[in-house]
Amino acid sequence: MSIARLKGRRIQFVQYWGIHDIIINGIIDYYLKRLTMFPYGIALFRQVVSFVRKKLFQLKTLEEADRDKLLEYVIAQYAFNRTRFHVHDLLTRKYSIYWASHPDVDSIKLKTEYILDSLCNTGELSKDPYQQYIVEPLAISTLAKTRQADLRHCQLLQVQWLSIAIGFSVMLTAIIEAGIVQAPCLLSFDGEVLKSNEKKCLLDFQL
Repeated sequence: MSIARLKGRRIQFVQYWGIHDIIINGIIDYYLKRLTMFPYGIALFRQVVSFVRKKLFQLKTLEEADRDKLLEYVIAQYAFNRTRFHVHDLLTRKYSIYWASHPDVDSIKLKTEYILDSLCNTGELSKDPYQQYIVEPLAISTLAKTRQADLRHCQLLQVQWLSIAIGFSVMLTAIIEAGIVQAPCLLSFDGEVLKSNEKKCLLDFQL
């Protein structure tokens, strides 16, 4: 283009530097950024941070896939907007983009696909011909039943621990009443024993 045609026009350059886009608006901006190298420094810094995060992620042990937890996560992410998702989309959202470079990537992917297919068989999910999953309304009902079962299990554990505590208290009381264990003055439950213990404690205090 001639200089005359360039007059009055907005010129923009886009330089693809690695995975970064450096946008330059006009000739003056081009020379300023080339002289200062400021955008390139920022791009290099981001690249180093990305490399360090990737290496740290590879050293981390990924959480094993669990059916109930995965169903809850899928419902929270995809159920209410009816978004179709692939197993790669799910793993990227759950573990970040760095999951593909993890040493256990094959194992995590296979286990996740197995659980998703299991949820398809029971009706919580469905799969289209493009291998994308869809959350069905049954998934919310299943999640509600699972939470109720977990709540009942916690309540049952609390009742069992309370029963154990009561049984231990009764056993301790029976041992003290039988005289097998000498109880302190304030822990005596029989009236006569309490009086004798009070006298004994008083004599010990005077001595």
